[in-house]
Amino acid sequence: MKLRSVNVTIILLIVWSIFFVFLWQTVFIVDEQGIRTTSLKLWSDWVVHLTFTHIFAEWPVNDWFHTNPLYALETFRYPFLANLVSGLLLKTGMSLESAMILPSILSSVLLVVGLIMFYRVAGFSSGWTAVGMGLFLFNGGMGFIAWALSLSSTPTYVPGLGIIIQNFVTSEFIPQRSMLFGAFFFLLLVSAVYFVSQRAISWQSHAIMTLAGIGAAVLMLSHMHSLLTFVMICAVFAVIYWRAWRVWLTLLISAAIACGLVFALYYASTNVERFFALDPLALVKYSRTGVVNFFLLNYGLFLPLVMLAIFRTEITKHPLFLAGIVLFFLGYVIRFQPWIWDNTKILTWSYLLLTIGVLQYLSNLWNKGTFYKTLVGALIILLCLSGTIEVSNIIRPKADTHTIFSAEDINIAKEFQAISTHRDLVLTTLPPNNWVHALSARPVFQAYRGWLSSYGLDVGKGEKLAQRMLQGDYDLIRGAGIRFIVFDRFTPNDVQDDLLRKLKLVLQDDRYRVYTVPKS
Repeated sequence: MKLRSVNVTIILLIVWSIFFVFLWQTVFIVDEQGIRTTSLKLWSDWVVHLTFTHIFAEWPVNDWFHTNPLYALETFRYPFLANLVSGLLLKTGMSLESAMILPSILSSVLLVVGLIMFYRVAGFSSGWTAVGMGLFLFNGGMGFIAWALSLSSTPTYVPGLGIIIQNFVTSEFIPQRSMLFGAFFFLLLVSAVYFVSQRAISWQSHAIMTLAGIGAAVLMLSHMHSLLTFVMICAVFAVIYWRAWRVWLTLLISAAIACGLVFALYYASTNVERFFALDPLALVKYSRTGVVNFFLLNYGLFLPLVMLAIFRTEITKHPLFLAGIVLFFLGYVIRFQPWIWDNTKILTWSYLLLTIGVLQYLSNLWNKGTFYKTLVGALIILLCLSGTIEVSNIIRPKADTHTIFSAEDINIAKEFQAISTHRDLVLTTLPPNNWVHALSARPVFQAYRGWLSSYGLDVGKGEKLAQRMLQGDYDLIRGAGIRFIVFDRFTPNDVQDDLLRKLKLVLQDDRYRVYTVPKS
């Protein structure tokens, strides 16, 4: 299994670190034009992260978790560590661009360290570790064919063909700050558990498992899907290595205490009724394509190689690979969160574990001779081609940028912040990129329902109340504690003229009108 190379590990760390430094400086831009990005996925997700970052930077500590800034009817319950770090950096006077990018760069470098550690602990040489990282970070299905034929501008998101499992860098690690922040902790915990399982039980084993349980609590505040994945991996390991039940009991007790405290102090009020439902092939149905087409188009040659590894190698003896199979199966049978696409976060880690089998099979082919080395090289290129094209699209020179917030948005956000306080509740008709909560750090009665629904929140009641308010129910507005109402001229609304006469216009520009609700 040796693929010889001099100092490959150091080269891997340096090359991938440089790549991510360049990527983050390209993908997120704050300048005189506003706040822009080359990634549509970041455009849609970072409004939430900017909101929480500004809250940690500008609100008093005792108010951080008192109010959900996105939904007045609920409390704030979101894995917050990544945004807390950015908020504290912003609080020190660092620019918004630096406060958002620097933690992301550090998390990306730690992701690289974690992946190197993972593959090395799993038994691969430095050379095959390099291949494994390429397969994982440049994953992609058969969409490069549609891209080459100019049928799509992107090779890893072609919904018309049913391609929705996107490249992990562009769809998970760039937009999902929490997942990127928690990735190193996840890889460290999985590597630690595997390390313990392969050695005789000793006091060191119990010490490592105790620390792993505490680490699970950190992961709980970083990224919940990664924690859930870690739990399922541990369950698989506990079944395989059941004779070592004492070390699993140590892990269980440690995690139960640490995670139990976090849950009791922070997540206890979370409504979990809309999570965890049996929903076989829901992600396939979401793609609106057939089962065979879905797996072939979204995974390309990866799954056939996984099958070949199962039948042509002894990879089924590897517990990490077996855990990957279990995760893959559960990812297509159980809906873990209200929005089925969020299952891709579980499937991301299952893909990582399954690469162990692919690497095993490719390394066996590699050792058979020159022809097979050429074949392995071709297979690696085909496995990475869609992902490479996708990542290149957002980091290439003069890549198209998408405005998250314009300079005008930033200006009115500053003006609004100057006439309001962090406890003033705001009713808005603004679209998802809402500067009221993302830039002014002012809580809104209800933000974009897509985010709130995916968090398991029942937004129906809030929508009905907001509609009644906008239709002129002034008493309801006063009773709900609304202090300001912000209108966007591009968003249709049913605001009644008699309601506007009761409000006071305090700010306006070409797009927005801001009214205050008189206190008496």
